[in-house]
Amino acid sequence: MSSLSKAFALFTGASMIGTLTQVAKAKLSAVLLGTTGVGTLNQLTNLWTLLSTLATMGLYSGIVRHLSGSWRDEQRAEFSRHLTSNMLVMMAFAIILSLLGCIFSAELSDWILDDGGASAEYICLILIGVPLYVAGQCYRAMLNATRSVNSLVRARIGADILSVVAFAALVFPLGLKGAVIAYVALHLFYLLLVGFYVLKVLGREIAVPKIDQFELAEVRKNVAFGVNGLVLLSVGTLTNLIVARWIVTANDVSDNGIFAMAIKVGTLFLSGLSAAAGGYYFPTLSASKSLEEMHGHIDHALGLYFYIIPPMIVGLLAGGELMMQVLFSEAFVPAAILLLLILPGDLFRTISETVRLALVARKKLAVSIAAFLAWAALYLGLVALLLPQYSLMGVAAAYLISRVFQAALVILVTWHWLDYRPSMATLIGLLRGIVLVGAMSILTWERPGLVVSIFIGIGLLTGWFAASWLDRNFRELVHKMLANVRSALPF
Repeated sequence: MSSLSKAFALFTGASMIGTLTQVAKAKLSAVLLGTTGVGTLNQLTNLWTLLSTLATMGLYSGIVRHLSGSWRDEQRAEFSRHLTSNMLVMMAFAIILSLLGCIFSAELSDWILDDGGASAEYICLILIGVPLYVAGQCYRAMLNATRSVNSLVRARIGADILSVVAFAALVFPLGLKGAVIAYVALHLFYLLLVGFYVLKVLGREIAVPKIDQFELAEVRKNVAFGVNGLVLLSVGTLTNLIVARWIVTANDVSDNGIFAMAIKVGTLFLSGLSAAAGGYYFPTLSASKSLEEMHGHIDHALGLYFYIIPPMIVGLLAGGELMMQVLFSEAFVPAAILLLLILPGDLFRTISETVRLALVARKKLAVSIAAFLAWAALYLGLVALLLPQYSLMGVAAAYLISRVFQAALVILVTWHWLDYRPSMATLIGLLRGIVLVGAMSILTWERPGLVVSIFIGIGLLTGWFAASWLDRNFRELVHKMLANVRSALPF
């Protein structure tokens, strides 16, 4: 099994545990907070994401890239100096931003929830987590740069498990306030665990920041990456905030909760991909010695993802209504129909994000930003056009259309700037996955019932598997997976 496959498997295994803990928290939220409470919590976490993104100053990818080079070249002093300099600047900015957010919490509350400042207390509370998050990301960058996959996975699993315990203990007596405190606790747990593994793997001499090592020049090295990361992450989060606010204004907070849960399904079940991308794929792209080597890594990643993700989406679409009812509550069943548009959109998002990282690794940052801004503008424009007439289905349609556009645009841009052309095998794999998910979405559009949906899914998966079996890479992956399963059996 390839290194990326192993990393993906490890991160996916960790994300499965994370998914279970997220599902447990979502179930408690759905039952105890209802659609209105979930909608409010979603906007609070969206605001937190925006401010925490600003606090990192977009420097994360640049830090990982420079630390990867220093570690590869065994420049330990340079590694420590670069981490220290960037971490001190980010932490100072995170603290300042959190204080400002609390001072203007009433205004922020009215902006995101149209509630006249009623949620100001929750905003102050959740912003405590911003400095914790930034510190955790700095230590995570060290483990990513050294490709310490096992340590990253263990830290993630430990934080997820502890967070669900905290959530269960706090949400029952405190309701929404308890959910907010538990959200902050998640980032505290992750910081403690990832810090522990950094000390264990890299040693105190490298891991502990030293103020006398601070050099502003080390921060300036990441300015270009910072602009790219800051624009991409903040624009993405701001776009989600605006869409959610429009839903609240046009409909109500309850509908925002339903749409948030529909989006969360894709985020939860595809989280292994993003974890593997940050923990292994991007550092691998950054270390590529030539464009040809990078093209091979892109093709390999896309091929691997499209062996695994389309069947997952088919399973989610087949049991959509039952899944929403069992995992969340009866009130969230209307979100199931939205999945028929949102999950295919996530499939195209997988393509665009996988390919776009090559632009970042090669420092084609202005191009990467322009492509992302084009997606955000199209998504917002379509939501403004479709929401008044088609309600949440219009928003879901806008999501799908904009993600298809984004994937096509990123491939064209990468073709031009990096001379990347997907191999024929990769194109066929992408087409198989798109046809599989598209057919499932169309054939279950009228919601024929759980049993019929399952049979439709089985039929489509059988055809997809037969077509994929003609692909040598697919056969090798299946054989290796079966061999790993057999070796793990006690008999």
